[in-house]
Amino acid sequence: MALWDLLVGVCFFIAVLGALHSAELAGVGFWGHALAIVTGLAIGTCCACAMRTVGEIVGARASKLRSKSLRRWCFRGLYPSTVFWILLSLGIGTRVTSALIRLVI
Repeated sequence: MALWDLLVGVCFFIAVLGALHSAELAGVGFWGHALAIVTGLAIGTCCACAMRTVGEIVGARASKLRSKSLRRWCFRGLYPSTVFWILLSLGIGTRVTSALIRLVI
């Protein structure tokens, strides 16, 4: 398992945690938490797949570069970009779950 796979996993699970946090703040019961978990799993899956796809695209293009130092900078820039994906996953998971809870429950 590589560091990239671990960061993709964090991106996936942070959406679920954000969704559960929204359910806790709303003070809903069992079904509200179940809705939050399902929503968080769906959003986490989408964000993790997007993050993995972008990583594969950038990795493929960076490996074709002739300059070794340019290749290093591309890969070094790829890892801090995971902060963007993780925060995006958290924000979407929290906001969408909060809106769904208000609409459904």
